[in-house]
Amino acid sequence: MARRSDRGLAPRRLSGTEVSTFSALSNGIDNGAEINVVGDIEFSEPITISGLTSVTIYSEVGAVFTSSFTASSGGMFWIDSGSDVTFTGLGFASGSASGDGGCMYVTGSTVEVEDSDFTSCYACVSGILSS
Repeated sequence: MARRSDRGLAPRRLSGTEVSTFSALSNGIDNGAEINVVGDIEFSEPITISGLTSVTIYSEVGAVFTSSFTASSGGMFWIDSGSDVTFTGLGFASGSASGDGGCMYVTGSTVEVEDSDFTSCYACVSGILSS
């Protein structure tokens, strides 16, 4: 997977909290949060973002989120209930869900994804595998 710097894109400079672990990422998400992911993170369970606005999760180094589990729904991120989330400069790989999701499931929310890659993200809906 190409990292942001490998794609020739200039880093987006924000002033967010730096995280490099799943627990720091999960614990850092809040209203108005700006989170700079400074290293690849493997997910151990889905992260739910519900009713939170102005959440920005970005990486200046092209960090990649990976998953080695299959969620029942939601994949890596379950985003709902009027949330407003922006993802920038990230990679999403190997997210899967036996129901809705894959790498990300969004309902009733606004999500922007900029300069990001999705690789091998799968969900199964009504017994049909989709990517």
